[in-house]
Amino acid sequence: MKGKYNWKYVDCKNFVYDKTIDHPEIIQRLVYNRGIVNKDEVERFMNPSTTQFYNPYLLNDMFIAVERILSAIKTQEKVVIYGDYDVDGVTSTSILYRYLKSIHINVDYYIPNRMDEGYGINKNALDIIKQGGTGLIITVDNGIAAVDEVDYANSLGMQVIVTDHHECQEKLPNALAVINPKRADSTYPFDNLAGVGVTFKLIHALAIKLGNVDSIWNYLDIVSIGTIADIVPLVDENRVIAKFGFERIKVTTNIGLRAMLKEIGYKNTDITSGFIGFIIGPRLNAAGRVDDAKKCVKLFITDDETEANIIAKELEKNNQERQEIEKQILNEVLEEIQANEIAKEKKIIILAKEGWHHGIIGIVASKVIDKFYKPTILFNIEEGKATGSARSISEFSIFDAISSAKEFLHRYGGHDAAAGLSLDIDKFENFRKRIEDYANGNITEDMLVPKLKVEAELKCEDITIDFIKNIEKLEPYGIGNPEPVFSFACNVENFRLLGKENNHLKLKIRKNNVIIDSIMFNSPEYFEKLYDRMNVILAGSLQINEWNGNSNPQILLKDIKDEKFRLYEIYNIFGNMNNEEYKNGNVILDIEKINISRTDIILVYKYFQNKNIQGKFAESIDNIINDLSGRLNVFRFLIIVEIFSEMNLAKVNILNNNLVEFEILKCEKIDLNKSKVLYKLDDFIKNYNNCAL
Repeated sequence: MKGKYNWKYVDCKNFVYDKTIDHPEIIQRLVYNRGIVNKDEVERFMNPSTTQFYNPYLLNDMFIAVERILSAIKTQEKVVIYGDYDVDGVTSTSILYRYLKSIHINVDYYIPNRMDEGYGINKNALDIIKQGGTGLIITVDNGIAAVDEVDYANSLGMQVIVTDHHECQEKLPNALAVINPKRADSTYPFDNLAGVGVTFKLIHALAIKLGNVDSIWNYLDIVSIGTIADIVPLVDENRVIAKFGFERIKVTTNIGLRAMLKEIGYKNTDITSGFIGFIIGPRLNAAGRVDDAKKCVKLFITDDETEANIIAKELEKNNQERQEIEKQILNEVLEEIQANEIAKEKKIIILAKEGWHHGIIGIVASKVIDKFYKPTILFNIEEGKATGSARSISEFSIFDAISSAKEFLHRYGGHDAAAGLSLDIDKFENFRKRIEDYANGNITEDMLVPKLKVEAELKCEDITIDFIKNIEKLEPYGIGNPEPVFSFACNVENFRLLGKENNHLKLKIRKNNVIIDSIMFNSPEYFEKLYDRMNVILAGSLQINEWNGNSNPQILLKDIKDEKFRLYEIYNIFGNMNNEEYKNGNVILDIEKINISRTDIILVYKYFQNKNIQGKFAESIDNIINDLSGRLNVFRFLIIVEIFSEMNLAKVNILNNNLVEFEILKCEKIDLNKSKVLYKLDDFIKNYNNCAL
């Protein structure tokens, strides 16, 4: 059993525990794994504070934007916030609207309809906004690619301030101000803010100018929702946003958010990235996908509890409708892939069909990646036009891929992990070929295997309530600060399936008389591969399971590997110590499992002597190890066989990676000090990445 993932152990060879840092070794190890190495950085990471927000005026054009916005107070000039229909967009619109209202600006907002208008600024919308008497437009979470549209707004006599976080294209729009930390000329210290994060920096700058900074921290509940939903790295300023935003959500004064939490059934438990990403986020996104995202802004800006409750219930219905449509499209996509043998072999999945709801195909693309782990672009075809959503795997920029075919597109935008695009259907095949060629040249086979980052190997006796509570100090988790995953060498004590559909796996594991519960969701396929007392290596995160008033450690499993398979992996790495697995520290096992003694060599030799009475023989490695009563493992056995061949003690062939064909050549004493294999093993052990705690 080889597992689902290619495990990548974090290289911790150079980690040194610093006793002057007031955090236990496990915390220091984990923050080191996140690239945080000196004392000040550790303290900053472990103790987020609003004082860690950078000066917003470090962002290009911020002075210009602030002065222009404040000029609208005296004149009561109409200002329109041009938002977006996703969670990042509606949260950005909501917080800026509330703040501008609070400083007495005549403000309104515009959210384009996903189905009728699509992403970003469009000229018809600008005509409508102009007719409403608007003098200033502020874009949030969009606008960086709207070069022509900003020119058009200028021609109508409106000025535009762009705030965005998406990748900048070659030409910036000719706006009054362009605030984006990803600008090529930006010197801002952090460029991974979400759109709502950039919007919050604009609010921060306005608040500094007006002297009401203390009032803006109340917006962090909404800012944190947009930040998590947009899947940006939870480091630096984003970590501060998440930390204090999560705390604010529990005691929020936002009437709309309170109504939504009530409708969801929130019970005052700790807020996590998962809760926002999988519970709150989908409900907010559903409105833009199947209805109108404006209701999400109304939810967050209303002061009317009745209105808030009505909208919260509508969002719940929208989400249920979204789930039904998503399931239908996913089934159709999977059917197309299964029916097309050529498509199965390609490194990127590109499919188009009439009737696929283009507000939902992005979610479906993510589901397709979950199943096939290939970048995926899905298009809805309507009236000769294909509108698509793209999602990608961790090591491949879908934005760069789409950019390589930009001459075929009407418009596109996005980032490494996700993008949106549109084109005429008669250009679809040319686009597909260009993208497939790009994928062939930029995606390796290794990139198409999902990776699992493993922080360290633990012993079962290390897993205590106090140990887990220490690890929880790293929260909030997210991209850039993932929930730590550890590996555990252990035996399966017993196992069973749980759930209405028997699709969850429950295991009790044992090591050194310590028994720990573990659970793996939606993975029934492992059940048939396990057996009692099986030696396995698990990978999973740690949690405290609260049940019937009791608290116990539990492992939330991500993957399971037969220890034998992992030993084969280590043996293959030993065969090529120049490979990246070894250099990057992906060799983790107890030293005792890979070291060889003279006694081990004699044990195997005598075994072969007894079996070799009638000359050459063949036997499976599994049977040999069983005959030796488990005193050796696969790795050590294979190393000993190499020594026999090297020293001309025997002729050995390994067939099909399991069958050994063996013939003794001579029976005489040898000098093991002359063995190059043992010398290499010694070097292997000295340099190997011992990440066991």
